[in-house]
Amino acid sequence: MPETQQSLQPVPSLGFPKQPPWKRCLDKAMRESNDEKLLSLVHATEWSLVRRWEELRGDGKALAELAAMESACNRLLDIKVFKLGWPDTRR
Repeated sequence: MPETQQSLQPVPSLGFPKQPPWKRCLDKAMRESNDEKLLSLVHATEWSLVRRWEELRGDGKALAELAAMESACNRLLDIKVFKLGWPDTRR
């Protein structure tokens, strides 16, 4: 195969799993500065997390993702408190 055709071949995935929807929503929320858009992204992330928890119910192999989801919930609470001005319920 000529060198130019080789460079157009798809790059292998290297075995990395696709990012789950809740993570993509959280990443968008972490970057958003508009409060209205941010609140919408917070709600979308919460909804995505709930749906994923339901999917993972009873799956003992998903411990790493469940731990990441718990961390995501803490980040969402930080966003609500520090970016949106909600009361801090952790006190």
